[in-house]
Amino acid sequence: MVSGDLQSLLSCWPGQCVLSGAPVRQGNSTAVYPVLCDGEQFLLRLLPCTKQAEREAAIAGRLFPAGLGAQILPTRDGRCCALWEGRVFHLQRLLPGKPPSSCTEAIAAAAGSAVARMQTVLRGLTLCGEAPDQFDPHRLWDAAKDRLSLLFPLFPGGKTAAPEEAFFALLSETAGGNDLLHGDLGIWNMLEEDGRIRLIDFGECRRGNFLFDAAAALSSLLALEKDDCRARACADAFVQSCAPCGVPVGRDSLLPFLRLWSARGILAALALRKKEGVPLAKKHLRHLLRVERLL
Repeated sequence: MVSGDLQSLLSCWPGQCVLSGAPVRQGNSTAVYPVLCDGEQFLLRLLPCTKQAEREAAIAGRLFPAGLGAQILPTRDGRCCALWEGRVFHLQRLLPGKPPSSCTEAIAAAAGSAVARMQTVLRGLTLCGEAPDQFDPHRLWDAAKDRLSLLFPLFPGGKTAAPEEAFFALLSETAGGNDLLHGDLGIWNMLEEDGRIRLIDFGECRRGNFLFDAAAALSSLLALEKDDCRARACADAFVQSCAPCGVPVGRDSLLPFLRLWSARGILAALALRKKEGVPLAKKHLRHLLRVERLL
């Protein structure tokens, strides 16, 4: 779209809204345009479909008042999004902060609290459908299983006798659950400001076990701290911060989901079929083995 078309589109929202910069790519949006609306910063996001816009607006309606997420501004006629030439847009308030660049006990505790509070705030929310899992483990297994032998030297004890049996046992162990998940809750979907964590980009939200989100958050945070003693203290802080929010997390129950989170990353890297795929898969596996030691 040219800037003139976008400027006309912005008339769908109340206030004086103008484009304020070049488009950028962000998360599950196909394009994001910076916007100033009555002097405040917003993001005009191009989304894949109306259903995603409706899901994200419903989630924002719970998270924004709780201080956990961004506000999505309704259009002049009260809709969560605007349609323009068959494309779907919504206007989201720009949140301050950046993804965590280091992991301290305080940041880990803030992240654990935010993830647990998200679960309590979203409890009972009904959405129009679910987003597909972009990293569906069954599909990834089919694409990458013939390359797993490249990783066997890294497994404790050498070559695993039955990786397929172990993988599908893990899927069975972590299956089920009716919690509303973020679905991709790594540090890239967190914003930290003055010790506070907010959560963004719910384009992959679906149903499952809350521990998957907790595992994603904790695993990606621990990768920021290379010292094992400090990382172990961060893991303790994360786990302990969940209980006061009404969502207790046990290490034993969390461990299978940490394995699932890493397994998805390993298989996705191997499925790339590119030169960098194997080194990236090995990096994921080494991180998983370290996380298991830390817990």
